Amino acid sequence: MPEPDRFASFTRARHSLREYAPAASRLAVAFSGGVDSAVLLHLAIEELGGENVVALHARSALGPGGRHRRMCERMLADFSRLCAVRLVDFAPLAISGFAANPPERCYLCKKALYTEFLRLARQDGASTLADGANADDAVDERPGWRAIQELAVVTPLRQAAIGKTVIRQYARLHGLANHDLPAQSCLATRFAPGLAIDEAALALAARLESRLGDGLLTDFRLRLTIEGCGLEVRGAQAENPASIDEAAIRRCFHEHGLALAWLSLAGERI
Repeated sequence: MPEPDRFASFTRARHSLREYAPAASRLAVAFSGGVDSAVLLHLAIEELGGENVVALHARSALGPGGRHRRMCERMLADFSRLCAVRLVDFAPLAISGFAANPPERCYLCKKALYTEFLRLARQDGASTLADGANADDAVDERPGWRAIQELAVVTPLRQAAIGKTVIRQYARLHGLANHDLPAQSCLATRFAPGLAIDEAALALAARLESRLGDGLLTDFRLRLTIEGCGLEVRGAQAENPASIDEAAIRRCFHEHGLALAWLSLAGERI
């Protein structure tokens, strides 16, 4: 168990939630399915009571499949017994300019999604939307951060200087099933800037990643570039290349009508 003082920052974060959800108002939490937003949602329920919290979760073609989708569904079921959970159908490809995959793609998406979340939150009596950004997130490199700021979305974990390591410790201590789930981003991040995105390509990426995650790899990213399809392996397998079955990975790509152009371990191509 981590040292008690490691969790002092969570007390500050919990207290701040009271400011965001004053009397007669609820708090809305953007729940992605990852550990950061799960911990934020858990804190909100613990501090405010489930009746005063609503979780908003977007379902779209950008959501990863495989283990991450299964875990997300489990977390949604778990939290639905504790607070209101609203599933929101979201169509990012309908956002003007998104499919062309410009540098501001994440800004366009986050602005549209969180604008809709805020509208729905207010319908549910919540005056504030909270996001699970943490202190380790390199927000200056994330165009979506600008949308969060413009919409006055609050980030209690980041504001309390809570980083990823202690978030995972908190999640494990409180029995959150996704405490060890590798970080995951939306499928659009698999496409190099300027490489057009469409539903067929997103579906293919989701199927391939789901297959790769079914016994071959645990922490990885598919990369679609003008050079072809690449794969980044992270975590323990990147530190132990002998554990990677490259032949099986190449067969998997071939089964999906693709060829593996390059493979990298923790950012280093081999």
